[in-house]
Amino acid sequence: MANRLRERLTVRTDGGLRTGADIVKAALLGAEEFGMGTMLLIALGCDMARQCHLNTCPTGIATQREDLRDKFEGRPEHVVNYLTMVGEEVRTILAALGARTFDEVIGRVELLEQVPGSRLDLDFVLQQTPIDQPRRRLWARNGDPAPLDPPSGPIDNSNRTLGASLSRLAVETGESSIREYQGSAGQSFGAWLSNGVEVSLRGEANDYVGKGMAGGVLSIRPFEHDGARNPVLAGNTCLYGATGGRLFIAGRVGERFCVRNSGAVAVVEGAGDHFCEYMTGGVAGALGGGGANGGAGMAGGVA
Repeated sequence: MANRLRERLTVRTDGGLRTGADIVKAALLGAEEFGMGTMLLIALGCDMARQCHLNTCPTGIATQREDLRDKFEGRPEHVVNYLTMVGEEVRTILAALGARTFDEVIGRVELLEQVPGSRLDLDFVLQQTPIDQPRRRLWARNGDPAPLDPPSGPIDNSNRTLGASLSRLAVETGESSIREYQGSAGQSFGAWLSNGVEVSLRGEANDYVGKGMAGGVLSIRPFEHDGARNPVLAGNTCLYGATGGRLFIAGRVGERFCVRNSGAVAVVEGAGDHFCEYMTGGVAGALGGGGANGGAGMAGGVA
């Protein structure tokens, strides 16, 4: 706000959001997007047993054991029903405030009152927005979006989640796809890759390479004329939650490599801290070793 940049960005918040009232309060404080994680798990049956890292989840959510997974009773309708009720509560509160749309209440801190007797100093938090300044994002995000999956060739970090639509086509049509790119890939390069898709990159990639990967092949090599020794070619949290496929990187990667991997096979030339964190299956090879805290919470697979 002080630098007149509010209209250019989206404010997102999460942490303990449970009800429509929580959503509206966060919006009045300036939020436009909301992350609801714990409550969605509870809607699917999570009983907060705090055993996610032990492969012993009693409700069959965070486990690879078939006997426990058979106990999972969650359905998409449970999440839809919960979010619908949250949305209805939001609409009820907006009506009570006299607002016709959600956008009207973003940043309206003057509609909040501090609980009497509270010993917290919230004056700074409840400071009103200057009337001549926007309270929410007005600009299109990053301008005109780049094509999701260019056929092949040069890319840059505006190309995020590259490879996801290729997987959709492979599943729908049964046709294989091979793509070769050059440049610096954006976040989630090769996310949700499926069988029949092979994607290679000459260059480097950002965080979350191969996130949720289920099949196919990902490979990353350094730029052709890159003379760097032991180059870092991918960021943090690669293969997060992967269930299959293969990843080969001719260089080093960042932290949390193969976190929650349950089936992918990967080879890199070195990894950072928390190598194979919470991993439950698959194979991960770091030819140059890993950093501190390797295998933390690891319950299966081979590192």
